Amino acid sequence: MIEEHVLNEELKSNVHKVLGLLKESYRTLLIFKYFVGLSYKEIGEILNLDENKVKTYLYRARNKFKELWEVSNYGR
Repeated sequence: MIEEHVLNEELKSNVHKVLGLLKESYRTLLIFKYFVGLSYKEIGEILNLDENKVKTYLYRARNKFKELWEVSNYGR
């Protein structure tokens, strides 16, 4: 149980580190979608973007996150 907690905390820390490496717009989109749980439509309304643009930008943000995650060796 303690090992699991430590691993979860380490994972959270690593996710925050990688998020910090992203440009602000990508970070904002990922936080709205995956931490806050907003829909594409809700994100679009907040950021004044078309829903399809939100999908496109989120796709790019996820890919950049994955790239940085792999480069940082967190995704061993």
